Amino acid sequence: MIRPNYLGIGAIKAGTTWAAENLAAHPSIFMAHGKELHYFSQNYTRGNDWYLKNFPTTSIHQAVGEFSVTYMDRSEETAKRIYEFNADFRLIVSIRDPVERAFSQYRWEKQMGTELPSFIKSLELRPDLITNSCYAANLAPYWNQFPDDQFFYIRQADIRECPSEIRSDLYRFLDVDPTYDPNPKEHIIGDTIQPRSRLLENMRIQMHSAAMRYQAGILITIYKRLGLSQIYRRLNNDHNKAEVLSDTDRKLLAPLFAEDLEIFRKRTGISVTDIK
Repeated sequence: MIRPNYLGIGAIKAGTTWAAENLAAHPSIFMAHGKELHYFSQNYTRGNDWYLKNFPTTSIHQAVGEFSVTYMDRSEETAKRIYEFNADFRLIVSIRDPVERAFSQYRWEKQMGTELPSFIKSLELRPDLITNSCYAANLAPYWNQFPDDQFFYIRQADIRECPSEIRSDLYRFLDVDPTYDPNPKEHIIGDTIQPRSRLLENMRIQMHSAAMRYQAGILITIYKRLGLSQIYRRLNNDHNKAEVLSDTDRKLLAPLFAEDLEIFRKRTGISVTDIK
């Protein structure tokens, strides 16, 4: 029985789709189909047998793992479960400008059908829009368990600036051939859309949920590899109605993250917001 040796843990709306797609594309890396298993956070009662069914029984892959953004939930319990399962896990973390990430999640929630007021008013109803951008606080439980050399950080800004370099570094981190070029579109990022048709979007959400519920995540993988996901996004995205983060809202919220960003910088040596 193959046990996973790497995990992508978040953050939500920070470039995790790009990371997952490039992991899945490498011939020496196995990426669980469907991306989001949420085992250590939401599905732990299902047990290890359920979890391990998502991975091959035998494998030629050097790296085997999955990506679930709910693992970066500030939970000591989640981090402890992950450590107890495999203390040698290599952990992949995606980060981006915290205000942009919060706004992107807000738009994504609305895309998924959640009724929300304006962005600023929604912060009171959904405090997770803020807390999910507090990277140092959310990673603290992992920093308490795992050594620094078992973390790999990906800034979404760098994905847009130098994707090939980041991809090679990611492969090198997992001890697979860093020169392999899967030749994907360089900017495979799960951009939020403003659906032209709410009906079509609801159907997509229901089919995705059903595939994951019945452990048919391979259908999602095939759907993405055929390029159907990007085609759907282009056809069902109304760019003219897409909300844009205002400079006023950005300036209002930026101070909320200053302390957390400084803690993150001191711990990792990475400045999250120095590339725009």
